[in-house]
Amino acid sequence: MSEGHSRDWVVIDGFTDVMQAEIVRGRLEAEGIPAILGNRHLVAADWMYSQALGGVRILVPREFISDAREIIADIDSGQFLDASAELGLEDACAVCGGRLARKTSASWKFALFSLHVLLPIPLPFRKDVFYCPQCHS
Repeated sequence: MSEGHSRDWVVIDGFTDVMQAEIVRGRLEAEGIPAILGNRHLVAADWMYSQALGGVRILVPREFISDAREIIADIDSGQFLDASAELGLEDACAVCGGRLARKTSASWKFALFSLHVLLPIPLPFRKDVFYCPQCHS
């Protein structure tokens, strides 16, 4: 508030999920619009309060309301999506261009599940291995 903006903050949107609200707040700040989140810590501590509190609220100074609503509309319309993620280019085979599939085996899944049931400890994540079912590369 020391930036010369008014002290009159207005709620422009609300989300049930803290991460969604953080993404929108980050986009607003990247566009030069100051934004704060209300009820963020309460919802993060117990997400069941989200509905009762009206979700995580995004507040902006009154003079930025129209700009902030335009940016949120752009986010909702998908304007800020990454083109490569939208087209799925990172999931394409480098040889034939076919869609990649994840290599898994039923015995590995069963062994991992059995170990987790017998020893209730966190298990390390394994790296996913992908292959192309069309050209087998």
